[in-house]
Amino acid sequence: MSEIIKSYMGVFLLLLMTLAAGEILAGYMQVLGAQNLHSEILSELEDSNYYSGVVDDAIQRAVAQGYGLSMELYDEDGHCYHISRTGDAVNLPGKVVKGEVKLTFSYESPFFGLSQSHVLRGYTA
Repeated sequence: MSEIIKSYMGVFLLLLMTLAAGEILAGYMQVLGAQNLHSEILSELEDSNYYSGVVDDAIQRAVAQGYGLSMELYDEDGHCYHISRTGDAVNLPGKVVKGEVKLTFSYESPFFGLSQSHVLRGYTA
């Protein structure tokens, strides 16, 4: 009888550990996907000299993947342009020199009962 209980507990703990490891890996993949998109957006903005079409495309890609994206871009005179929706980049001047890009994503783990919102910040120059 004790052999049956020990076997059941062993299988139960093995399944529990497998499920927990799967949730940890799934959460890691969520964070990794957000970090990859954030770094792509930063490099594209710098490479395009903050072209308004690239800014709009970045916002569309972030929204399509379920993320929130906002940017604060600064021109040579220090004026700040806050961009958080497609079409906001129309008023950008040609001489944007630096910016801050914030990507908001949610981290969810049903097994552990977690649902948190995180922000990745990056700066361009």
